[in-house]
Amino acid sequence: MTIRVRDGKMSATDGPYLETKEMLAGFLVVEARDLNEAVRVGAGIPLAKLGTVEVRPFVDFSKPRPEL
Repeated sequence: MTIRVRDGKMSATDGPYLETKEMLAGFLVVEARDLNEAVRVGAGIPLAKLGTVEVRPFVDFSKPRPEL
């Protein structure tokens, strides 16, 4: 999910959609109950007002694999 905040309004695009001009500037790991909460946290990051924030799932390898 790609998040941008412009003029106080958040836009979220189901993605990620990579562009050739993008650069990795760093990453943050946040704990959230679900994707909606992660998007709300991502929209609150100041960088979302200047650029783009991507929200991606994180795999916790310390726990057993879920049954599929």
